[in-house]
Amino acid sequence: MDILKENWKDWNVESSIDLDIKMVFVKFWTGRVPDADVNLFLSRFCTILQPAIKPLDKFGIWYGVRKYKIRTKKNSSGETVQIPNTMALGPYNGKITYSGQIPRCYICQGVDHQIKDCPEIKCWRCGGLGHKAKDSRFSSVCSLCAAEGHGFFTCPQSYANRARSGTQLLCIFKNEIEQNRFR
Repeated sequence: MDILKENWKDWNVESSIDLDIKMVFVKFWTGRVPDADVNLFLSRFCTILQPAIKPLDKFGIWYGVRKYKIRTKKNSSGETVQIPNTMALGPYNGKITYSGQIPRCYICQGVDHQIKDCPEIKCWRCGGLGHKAKDSRFSSVCSLCAAEGHGFFTCPQSYANRARSGTQLLCIFKNEIEQNRFR
């Protein structure tokens, strides 16, 4: 194997296809999760290039799937940021799939097992491993915006809370689309 690495060390693969652009599918089993909240969650891991497309079944009924065209983000090391395979917003759990996705455990994000075989306990309050929410000594971490000090239901960036307060809802996503239109 080392011989192969040595022989190919000076090679660089180039493509006319932008490998950072992907189609991401988000499936919720309820229609109660607003697009704005899904957009905000995804924007932590990628840049949304087109608003959600909601495919309909043969009867014209939306079945909970949102389809996004996104550009993956890079971390400080230049590696692609992995989009999680699931998302939980309050009581609603969603599944995220895309081409090239690495299957991971929902609890610990390990790649060698799935949730049913996970040895870890996860705190749903702070997101830490090794303890439950009732035993947590840490402050809450929001599952929507990832900020500390509040949860999903009290998140100032959630669609419901912005609608209650009268904050502009569309300008954030509209500006993001405009900035990425010509990339």
